[in-house]
Parts: sequence; structure tokens; C-alpha cells
Amino acid sequence: MRFSLLAGLVAPCCLAAACGNSSPSFGSLNGESPQEILALTTTAITANGFSFHFVDESRVGSKTTTLVGDDTAAGADQTLSGSAPALEAERRSDGNVYVRGATAALESALGLAPATALANAGRWIALQSGDAPYGAVTAALAPKQELNTFVPEAPYTIEAPRQFHGRTVVGVSGRARASAANGAAHIVTLYVPTESPYTPVGATLTFGSGSGTGVEAVVFNKWGQRIDPPAPTGAVAFSSLS
Repeated sequence: MRFSLLAGLVAPCCLAAACGNSSPSFGSLNGESPQEILALTTTAITANGFSFHFVDESRVGSKTTTLVGDDTAAGADQTLSGSAPALEAERRSDGNVYVRGATAALESALGLAPATALANAGRWIALQSGDAPYGAVTAALAPKQELNTFVPEAPYTIEAPRQFHGRTVVGVSGRARASAANGAAHIVTLYVPTESPYTPVGATLTFGSGSGTGVEAVVFNKWGQRIDPPAPTGAVAFSSLS
């Protein structure tokens, strides 16, 4: 299960439009290979504790799904909206996990029976480590789950530098992982600043096949900032619903 089908400000067309028409330089990345640029951004991500805020959008045909969240080494939260059934999830630093959403989302994410999901739609449900869906939900909230989707694989190409959200960035493009793109021959581009810190500012991805072909884009910011969401009041234990 992956919560990351996602959001409006970051569709590839918007990402490109935000870049402008200037001709900035490669800066400190001048002469660096794609592998070296990816190594620099990986080091920067690690130095920031794999903690970040993101807005992620997927489009398939006329349908758009948005995921907004904070994936941090402490706590995490994600909110899914748009064409997909609404769903929210959060993980506290103590490991406790909470989920709430529409009926269909609870059926899919937690494996609840239709009648149980309907009765608890819109209500916070508390998960503990012994609950069946706990592992899948915590994995979806892990920072690497969101990041790894947008890391390209060889063969690589480097795009010309461009402006994005006030920074000069270089796009490193490559083959998308089959697990992220739902098939072969898809491209992912990770946008890395030309000056330190080299934490990525965004990425784009094509995925799927046939009528299910889509595009996904993400913007990253607030690197290094950690969160610890408050425990929702009135949450019902998942174990009481099984």
C-alpha cells in the first residue's frame, strides 16, 4: 500500500511553468556526473534526518489525486484527497498510528468489512503494533517510501539548469523503478539545487500503461524539520473493530 498518489501545485506542467525562461548556470555542480549529483543529494537528505514536507500530485486522464504530508524521523502525517477516497494517517514519535477516512479508504487501507468501515467513516482509528494493517500503514508513512519513488536509475541524463521556487536546480533523469511506475520504460526526474544544501526541491514521474498511464509530481521543502502530531481525541481502537 502506498499513500502517495498526489497534488495540485506540483503537476509536471506547473513545475515546468514555475521554472521560467532564464539560462542559469550549473553552479557548484558544473562538471559533476549524474551519479555524483545523486550522491550529493543523498548525503544532504541523510544529513537532514530524512525529514521533510511534501505536496505530491498524480493525474490519470481527468482524475487528480493529491497527497500532502510531513514524513519525518520523529512523527509523520499524510492527507489524501481528490479523486481517491479521502484518507488521513499520522504516526506519533511513540509509534502509535491513527487513521481516518471515507468508507472505501478504510476498507482498502485497513481491511475493514464494508459495514464496519461505513460505521466508522470520518472517525479516528488507533492502530498498535499487533494490529494487522499496522505494518503497511507505518511503511506508507516512512520518509523513504515517498523519496525512493523519485530516485532515478541508470541510464541517466542531465537537464539544463532552471529556476524553481527561487532556487537554481538541475534535473537528473533516468529510468523509474518498476515498483514506482507500474511497468517499464517510464522516466523520473529529480530536481537538485546547484548550490548547497543539495536536498531535492521536487521531482516528476510517468507511470502506468494504456488508459492507466499517468504523471506524478512532487515538491519537497522544510528539510530537517520534525513533527510529532498530537494524539487525536476519541479515537477507537482497531482491535475493537475486528
